[in-house]
Amino acid sequence: MKRLMKNESGVALVFTLMVLVVLSVLGATIGTVAMANVNLTENERDYQAAYYIAEAGVNETYVNIEEIVHQAYDNNMTEAAFFDEINDEINDELMAKPNFSNFEEIEGMKPTAKVQVNYHDGDIIISSTSQLGKINRSVEKKIDVNWIDKSSNAPTLPADALFYVENSIILSGS
Repeated sequence: MKRLMKNESGVALVFTLMVLVVLSVLGATIGTVAMANVNLTENERDYQAAYYIAEAGVNETYVNIEEIVHQAYDNNMTEAAFFDEINDEINDELMAKPNFSNFEEIEGMKPTAKVQVNYHDGDIIISSTSQLGKINRSVEKKIDVNWIDKSSNAPTLPADALFYVENSIILSGS
């Protein structure tokens, strides 16, 4: 029995195999964590891209509506005609082309944005839903459209306006 305890041949092999097993498990764990991190990063990238695509649909539609409102204001002298033209233009132009698909491909996926415009009594709500693969994101923007009477030449001032006048200022009218 004493002879077996003194015979240490093969201890280095057992020790090396144990270290190799520990390093293999550690390496496999690090690889698994790294792959999970890559997957999370790719999902977050796609999720953010879908958001920005939906936002692009809202912004593109907002620019179009802004042009419609300015044109309607220039073309009309009454509030009713102004809002009627806005309603007609939104129904004719914007509702006829509710989808945007002129985006670059992302990782082989073709993104799209579907835009819906709801208009009621001067309130315009633009809703855009994007699709990128299996991911859908939605963005909504509300626009208030108000008529400014053209008969008065006085500019409209903000409610909390502040003026610095060096000498004097004369205000007249209401």
